Amino acid sequence: MKTPLLALLLSLPVMAEDLPSIAAMKSAADAFLGSLDDAKRGQATFPFAGDARENFKFTPQTRTGLPFKDMTEAQRAAAGKLLDAALSEKGKLKATQIITLEGVLREMEKKPDYRDPEKYYVSIFGKPGDEKGWGWKFEGHHLALNYTVVGGKEFSVT
Repeated sequence: MKTPLLALLLSLPVMAEDLPSIAAMKSAADAFLGSLDDAKRGQATFPFAGDARENFKFTPQTRTGLPFKDMTEAQRAAAGKLLDAALSEKGKLKATQIITLEGVLREMEKKPDYRDPEKYYVSIFGKPGDEKGWGWKFEGHHLALNYTVVGGKEFSVT
């Protein structure tokens, strides 16, 4: 229940300002995929109709996708462009603060494996721009954003 609520809260400022641009999300997804070598692309991509797209949680668990810890700075920047395309400035700030807080809590709680700002994952589902459907997911502890685009004109956020 909390995951959809968090996604909604992060997306509300977007709804109030401007709806995310499907074209911008596609462009950001293409750029992210273009920044990856074959091995990392294989880790980050999944079929649109597969189970991985519907499996998302904000609690600690084993996740699918390409984690920050395996990305170069350029790849992280490309992943950040997905958030830029989908979230308002306020939403992006909140997401960044959640990720940053993991590092603070890691030091305070002395739980290096449990709290890790490098354990945020990016997944792309299907081929960006495919009219039959595609999507992307940004997921980690206390943050799970799942975007699905169908028909090139409508999208859903969870």
